[in-house]
Amino acid sequence: MKRSYKFLMVSAFAALLAAIVLIAMGDGKDAGPALVMFFVLLAISVRGFESFKGFSFTILIFAAVTISMYYPAYLVEVGGFQLQSLIVPLLQVIMFGMGTAMSARDFMG
Repeated sequence: MKRSYKFLMVSAFAALLAAIVLIAMGDGKDAGPALVMFFVLLAISVRGFESFKGFSFTILIFAAVTISMYYPAYLVEVGGFQLQSLIVPLLQVIMFGMGTAMSARDFMG
């Protein structure tokens, strides 16, 4: 494993430690940036491990969820456009993508 991936892994856990300390001190609302940094750095660092490379996208999803939980106001409206109107079309795209990835073998019990 490259040295840069190790550095990113150590940095990720340092960010996690900072978030835990902030939460323990009662400043949970200020732990958001540290948690987001933890997940992003962890997602990048696991790319250096062949057996964990596939988890990188999943960890980025955790980062996106953390952003949405700590900063929901930024994900409500963009330039007067209500983002909630994108829920149904995006679900349709996701379901279509899942359907096109299936084969006849998937339907055989």
